[in-house]
Amino acid sequence: MNPSYVEKRVKEILTQQMGDAAPKEINNRMLLSYLEFAELTVTELVMQFEEEFEMELQVEEFNKCVIVQDLIDLITGD
Repeated sequence: MNPSYVEKRVKEILTQQMGDAAPKEINNRMLLSYLEFAELTVTELVMQFEEEFEMELQVEEFNKCVIVQDLIDLITGD
């Protein structure tokens, strides 16, 4: 999987999910907790990432990610 594509799509999906509350730019070092996703939103995000990247991803795995780069690494398998 192309890491730059994954990075771009992860940021786009996070931004779309946040809507008007999205920061101007989501960077790789940004804390996922800063983005403050509700529990239902996390489930929706996990489902979106599973569909986008054709993989299985558990909510627990998502919740272990501290920064955006952790999520990117989880998806790319790094």
